[in-house]
Amino acid sequence: MFETDAYSSLFERIAAVRAHRVSFLSEVSSGALTLADVFERAEGDHVIASMKVLPAIENLPDAGKVQTRRAFEAVGIPEDAHLAAVAPDVIEALPAAMARHAR
Repeated sequence: MFETDAYSSLFERIAAVRAHRVSFLSEVSSGALTLADVFERAEGDHVIASMKVLPAIENLPDAGKVQTRRAFEAVGIPEDAHLAAVAPDVIEALPAAMARHAR
């Protein structure tokens, strides 16, 4: 019927990806990573690159939900975009947009 080894292997890989993402978000929220670091990390890490931009940026210290969404709207980042899909010119414009929409 079902191959339990195949399923357990799959679940282990899923758990590893989830743990990697949680670790990354923890680094972001602690302030260990800057906005630029988030996008730089996404360039070399396919797990991070496949994450959505919104939760990654909202986890930055001093980045509120409303501020982040307004900044995304200002620079043209869809809320459901992945980190790898954000264009370099938009990444450059994001810090200024975040500062303009700060609390």
